[in-house]
Amino acid sequence: QPVFWYDYFSEIPDGICFVIANEFFDALPVRQFQKMNGGWKERCVGYNSKSNTFYFTMGMDSSVDVKDEAEDGSIFETSPISLKIVEEISERIFKQDGAALIIDYGHMVSGLGDTLQAVSKHAYSDPLVNPGEKDITAHVDFDAFKKTAKKYVAVAGPVTQGQFLTALGIGARAEKLTLQADQQQKIDIMTSLHR
Repeated sequence: QPVFWYDYFSEIPDGICFVIANEFFDALPVRQFQKMNGGWKERCVGYNSKSNTFYFTMGMDSSVDVKDEAEDGSIFETSPISLKIVEEISERIFKQDGAALIIDYGHMVSGLGDTLQAVSKHAYSDPLVNPGEKDITAHVDFDAFKKTAKKYVAVAGPVTQGQFLTALGIGARAEKLTLQADQQQKIDIMTSLHR
């Protein structure tokens, strides 16, 4: 079968849709809001042309829907583009049938915290240093995904990676692999299973 590439989910031709998104949503942009003096301000990025550096700065006052009683300094993240895509996928599945599996780093309950990070050479790095030369990610808010998707479809999950793999039979698979393994391989298999 030929492979077709699309820039937007809305361009995918009509029909049953099966979506597998593996570490897709964590790479999409997030907006951050920080509580200051009892109110929320959007956290923005500024640029210092003299030192050729980027830095975090506060934008204008903003209204953001945070139900928690947050202390000053708290950060709230949201990804409007992620929620828009989850809604498009869910609406499509509702109208034309299908299913979606989303696998990513994230949290199961919406909350506060700064998860914006960069990775360079397999190590954590400052996301504002050498932009364009490293992967920038933020944790996925699976609670917000679930609330968005439930407007259209039944949702199973979220579940942890361990719960998901256990339900798929990773324990039985590991046992089968150990049947023909030497002692060190058995230890490695079981260590990997528990990790």
